[in-house]
Amino acid sequence: MNDISELRKEIDALDIKLVELFEARMGLSLNIAKYKKENNLQVLNQSREDEVINNCKKHLTYKELDTYLESFMKSLMDISKEYQKDFLSPKDNCR
Repeated sequence: MNDISELRKEIDALDIKLVELFEARMGLSLNIAKYKKENNLQVLNQSREDEVINNCKKHLTYKELDTYLESFMKSLMDISKEYQKDFLSPKDNCR
């Protein structure tokens, strides 16, 4: 087994990839917010969120991680919704 410093280096490398993927996902989330604004749609689409979670679970190799993946995806979608809400909310110009 690798020592802890080697394992941490591997995690650090994965974290960098996660940041890149996060930024890409948030960019798409912003585009979705723009679409929702143009089409007068709500930020929350529960059926779509359920679909995303279920689709992700289908790709999970280690099924014992099922509940953790669901929690991860819910957190990610909550962050995306907050980003969309921030974009869609009127800006306070009095600051």
